[in-house]
Order: sequence, then C-alpha cells, then structure tokens
Amino acid sequence: MIRKLAILAAILVPTALVSAQVECTVTPFGRGCGPRLTGKVTDNDHKVFDHALLLATTDAPAHSIGLTVIGLEQTEWKLPFMACAMLVSPHGIVLVRSDKDGNASASIPFPARDGLTAHLQQCWFQFGREGVKAVNSNGVTLSCKDSK
Repeated sequence: MIRKLAILAAILVPTALVSAQVECTVTPFGRGCGPRLTGKVTDNDHKVFDHALLLATTDAPAHSIGLTVIGLEQTEWKLPFMACAMLVSPHGIVLVRSDKDGNASASIPFPARDGLTAHLQQCWFQFGREGVKAVNSNGVTLSCKDSK
C-alpha cells in the first residue's frame, strides 16, 4: 500500500521540481472528535524517496483499524455515519492499526519537492455490540518549499 502511495506521489509531482534544498514542515489544522494526529518529517533511506512523513496518533479507539486519508485539498464535510467532519478531500489512503492504549504510528515515504502539499487526516473504526463507531482525528498539512 505504501509503495502504491509513493508511486502516486511521484506521478503527482513533476520530477523537474526535485531540489536538494527543500524544507518540509507539518502543520496541524482543524478539530477532530477524539484521536489526535501529529507528524514530523525525517530523512529516509528508502530506495526511491529521500524523506518520510512520520505520523503519530494518540487517543484513538483501542485495538482499532484506521484509515489515513491523504488529499490535495482541505475541506469540511460530514458523513452520516461519522461523529465529526472529514477535513481532507480523499485521494489516497494508508491503513493503520492502534494498540491497546489507542496509539498508532505510520511512516510514509515521499519525494521532497518544491511545491509539494498534502493534507492528511485519520478516520478510526471501532467495532462493537452497538455496531460500528467512526471517529476522525484533526488534520495535518505537509508542505515543502525550496529553501533558497
């Protein structure tokens, strides 16, 4: 799944924009209804991409499955089965799983290129006797700019 996402990122951002002097930042936005999503950018020794976005989630439902939704635009729309709004337009997903304490992490390799912007949010599903409960995290924005 991550390999497919990395290929998608390579297609979305033209190769001519590659720069060794690119700085990437992660900024939180919006409000979720429970889980808290944070991120940081690190160097990556991946064969294709030189950076990785490390996502960390706290306060997710324990032992649950989540979707990291990756989009190109911020939005705010509510689905009938969700407790709070989706904050990103869905263009891709990465599956994540929380531990017994409701914590989760994911590493997404990406090419650090000038002009790269992606918005991410997680949607968590908890299965129980009452059915399925879905809760969303806040969002984070990954932005890369040439530092020249």
